[in-house]
Amino acid sequence: EIVGDALRLDVANASCPGETTSGFLSLTGADNGCRTFRAAAPLHVAYRTTQFDYALAYLGANKKTRLVTLSLGANDGFLLIAACKNDPACIQANLPAALGAIFANLNTTLSNIRATGFKGVLMVVNYFSLDYSDAAQTGLTVALNQALAGAAAANGAVVADAFTAYQQAAAAAGGKTCFAGLLNGNPANQTQCDVHPSLSSQRLLAKTDKVTYSAARRGDD
Repeated sequence: EIVGDALRLDVANASCPGETTSGFLSLTGADNGCRTFRAAAPLHVAYRTTQFDYALAYLGANKKTRLVTLSLGANDGFLLIAACKNDPACIQANLPAALGAIFANLNTTLSNIRATGFKGVLMVVNYFSLDYSDAAQTGLTVALNQALAGAAAANGAVVADAFTAYQQAAAAAGGKTCFAGLLNGNPANQTQCDVHPSLSSQRLLAKTDKVTYSAARRGDD
């Protein structure tokens, strides 16, 4: 929405908290809270279908759409971590299958978006690490981003590199994304954060998206 305002584009924001790559495609796919949220509160735009079906219908009806952004995969990772009860060995053992499913689902999504005849900039926004000083956690983020990049490359999509933008922004805080003010803080304990971007962080994401969009429009590498 910040990017749309900056670029003077009308925005249709179909995002749903807790959406996974499979839940995006199917109402019976794995879910990390999206369907519960939808049942209790309205989304930014109204639809009863999957987010996938909404996107295809929107693009079919709005042929002059200039930009599509997509950020999916993190909730798949959270489900894996929860299923493994944070056990590193379990996570590593099941990670290849999870990444393979993320790639396949995202490839299906992006290829079908292209099949609508969409000619604008198709953008995959990758993920930042919640703590760059934590090698194991950052490694999982890197692996996820590699899967996203592979699907993007297969479908002529560009990648907005949030990972690097946040890494640079968190450097002064020892790589700790929370301490850099990039995550929503806990009002009861300012040394703790949740996983969601703060307002300043949202602006950093928007700047990253805008720069990527401008480069894609110019045809830069």
